[in-house]
Amino acid sequence: MDENQEPSEDRAEVADRPPAAPPAPQPRGEMSWGLGIALLLGLIVVVFAVQNTDSVQISFLAWSWTTPLAFVIFLVAVISAIADELFGLVSRRRRRRRKSEKEELKRLRAETRDR
Repeated sequence: MDENQEPSEDRAEVADRPPAAPPAPQPRGEMSWGLGIALLLGLIVVVFAVQNTDSVQISFLAWSWTTPLAFVIFLVAVISAIADELFGLVSRRRRRRRKSEKEELKRLRAETRDR
């Protein structure tokens, strides 16, 4: 018998219980690598934009306008960050769904094996 299992509990009761949530990560006072790299890249973009303040002509389909190059650089950086987050969100959702499907399949196989 498993040490963590109460003697009066049978397998069906234990299998029907939802899995315990993993413990929440404890703050360690450290900056993550991803945040550090993002801050460094953000600083590089700011320096690059401030040094390139000339006006540029932008054309898109039938529209055309003149705007500072720094604005274009910031706009492209913001759009890139948003696109990266959206693609990451989709990827994480797919990964979580696949993981939950695998766990469900494993649970169903164990159920049929125990019958």
